[in-house]
Amino acid sequence: MRKSKFKWTGRNTLDMVMITLGSAIYAFSLDMISIPNHLADGGLSGFTLIIRHFTGINPGISTFVLNIPLLIIGFKFLGKLAMLYTIWGTFCLSFFLSAWSYQTIIEQLPLHHDPFLAAVMAGSLSGLGLGLVFRYNGTTGGSDIVARVMQTARGVEPGNGLLLIDFLALACSLSYLDLYHVAYTMVSCVLLSTVLSKVVAGGTQAKGAFIISPKYKEITKMIDLELDRGFTFINSEGGYSNEEQHLIYLVINTKEIPLLKQIVRNEDPNAFMTIFDATEAIGKASATRLKRPASSRANSFNQRHFAAMTKIPAPSKVEPGFFSRENFFMIASWLVAWLEVAYSRADFFVDPDVGRAKLAQINVVSHVELATLVF
Repeated sequence: MRKSKFKWTGRNTLDMVMITLGSAIYAFSLDMISIPNHLADGGLSGFTLIIRHFTGINPGISTFVLNIPLLIIGFKFLGKLAMLYTIWGTFCLSFFLSAWSYQTIIEQLPLHHDPFLAAVMAGSLSGLGLGLVFRYNGTTGGSDIVARVMQTARGVEPGNGLLLIDFLALACSLSYLDLYHVAYTMVSCVLLSTVLSKVVAGGTQAKGAFIISPKYKEITKMIDLELDRGFTFINSEGGYSNEEQHLIYLVINTKEIPLLKQIVRNEDPNAFMTIFDATEAIGKASATRLKRPASSRANSFNQRHFAAMTKIPAPSKVEPGFFSRENFFMIASWLVAWLEVAYSRADFFVDPDVGRAKLAQINVVSHVELATLVF
């Protein structure tokens, strides 16, 4: 059986572009924030800063040299495409480390008066940069290769693997930095690990829920009416009672959890429910997609809510509601109130007494106008 040849696609091009962008952000954080604020760094970058302090060698050059043996190790655990991404990421990091240090357009950001702010900025930018690299299946070499190998061989999350390696580099950084700066670097590394894990997991954070109740039909009816979410019935059997039952599974947004709890509590106070993290929701039925389009939800919200409370079937067709007269006047009244606040604040520069008088009237006038226009 012949192996299929690898075909380069637009997805691979996107991966390379995002690896380049992530490497540039990480190198910027290192050159422009960590170095001028005397912060160490974790992993291989931390060792390159130690070499820079004692020998004066540019971190871009030492990064490239130290990555050679790690790239050889990576060939054993990583595939050809992963190694291609790793070599590209290593080259990009070495290039941008040298480019940011030699360019004269953007100046470094020395924040000696606030080392905590420097640690937060360094950790956030470094986590964002490395997170983009990892999210698009690449590494920047060094400890990233070790973290990727740990993820492939042992299933360890990249953020946790990097955190362990970072603390080893920080211990060695005590050879040229005092405990004060190393402590702030530890804060930066913890923040880096957190941001990296968030970026790798994806921006679509959601919650999953399992619900077990004999009143599953009533609960799912209200979920359909109130949350407008799809759900799945899973046939299950009680481990103690051996009774067949239906398990409800659905994925929701975090802000919808209180409403889901209220629905289940109203229909069956004795229902068993567990809510857990869904790291990433992908697909047509994800937590970011509702069953009906936005216009349909806006048109029928009041009708569905009234029907749910009175057990009267909702009408199948309703008049357009989002661009209705009530919504138009409500938005207009809010805009008028906002302009009045801005205008009255401007009066403080001319006559503070006039400004205070206008602000005192706005709370009354805007609410009266709002009630008049809407009702």
